[in-house]
Amino acid sequence: MKEKISTLVNVYKKYGFCGFCRKLYAYVKANYLDKISFVTLFRRRRYRRQLHELLAGDFDRIVLWRSSFGYNVPLFQRPQHIARNLARERCLVFYEVTTMTDKVKTFRRHEDNLYLFNFNNVLLNRTLMSELRQVRKPKYIQVYSTDWKLSKENIESYRAEGFGFIYDYIDDISPELAGTKELPQYITDKYNYAMTHEDVYVVVTADLLLKDVLKHRSGARVAFS
Repeated sequence: MKEKISTLVNVYKKYGFCGFCRKLYAYVKANYLDKISFVTLFRRRRYRRQLHELLAGDFDRIVLWRSSFGYNVPLFQRPQHIARNLARERCLVFYEVTTMTDKVKTFRRHEDNLYLFNFNNVLLNRTLMSELRQVRKPKYIQVYSTDWKLSKENIESYRAEGFGFIYDYIDDISPELAGTKELPQYITDKYNYAMTHEDVYVVVTADLLLKDVLKHRSGARVAFS
């Protein structure tokens, strides 16, 4: 709760009253109102069939990109580049959208092997996970080190389902970069998890971050990107 209050205060200071109200409405809509989709509820069999057919396609592995970045942002940045390149290397990628940047209520094909997916749609997300349990190919969950949405428990739930974990270590872990007075617990927890589990794949963006990883781990499953 303290972290959420701190975030709200920072948003108010940065955007003012009107901007704060717009951001707050978008947050409430994305995290509460949009979780219930009547379209998915009444067409559940249709979406299940579509996902089943999609997962029967020709690819080598599956990657769920789970971070609150969005795809259709003003600048084409690292997340989109990585997702596109993974898709071109025979990975089936489900890229998490946000209601603030993408108009995707369910899921939509962006290009071969790359699908924009609304993980915030609870019923659709459950349907995807149900279908993924039937797929006998390597599956991975990938998140940014600065992601504040998914908890360590969320990551552990994915891993219990047989997913590998790709930790994209893009920046030093600090409150300033997180935009909060104190470092959000979700960010700290995932960082500690990645540093203490040798089977987690860590992707670093700088020598300084690599040195930090090697302080905690032997170097196995660490790569530059």
